[in-house]
Amino acid sequence: MTALAGLEIARIAAGAIDVSRMAELVGDWPSGSWHRPQVVRTYRQTLLRGVAAGHFIRKVTGSN
Repeated sequence: MTALAGLEIARIAAGAIDVSRMAELVGDWPSGSWHRPQVVRTYRQTLLRGVAAGHFIRKVTGSN
């Protein structure tokens, strides 16, 4: 099970986090351009923070 699939299972996390947007980012993973601030910002703010927040919510609620 991927981290995103786990977030979809945890209803509280899925309600607080845009899981579909995160899945879209994973599907459109850039093969380059990591030096561009927009790419770094998008993946750090949306994906990394979303996964971290979802993991925290799942731990706190015991749904992990």
